Amino acid sequence: MWGEWSITGDANENYNCISWSVGITDEWTWWDVDQYPKFGDQDGILEVSDFDGFYDYYGYEPSTKAEAGIQLYKKPGAEEPTNPDGITHAARETDYGMWESKCGAWEKIDHMRDALNDTSETASYGEHFRYYKPK
Repeated sequence: MWGEWSITGDANENYNCISWSVGITDEWTWWDVDQYPKFGDQDGILEVSDFDGFYDYYGYEPSTKAEAGIQLYKKPGAEEPTNPDGITHAARETDYGMWESKCGAWEKIDHMRDALNDTSETASYGEHFRYYKPK
């Protein structure tokens, strides 16, 4: 369910949550995670292994929830999340213990780790399920 949050940055159509999770602010990153040869397998399916390659390229490795600096979200009930209906969002931890998300073309927001989790059928982001830490 949505919890407490605050706006930390203006709306901007140049980048999204995936870009922001690694500090990119001048390009929208989504399907190219699969298509870019440096990290995707180019099979036309956006899947966890593509994100593992993406985050590896930017200096992150899979981790536990407790160690995470980035968390990846999926729709509720998606066993092996692939898109268009599985992977939905990414958020990164701030230096002050909150999590920050770029909400599509909308604003960046600070929130508690679990504030965006929602397991209902109408969930926008669903729940975090995959975690990454700096190498």
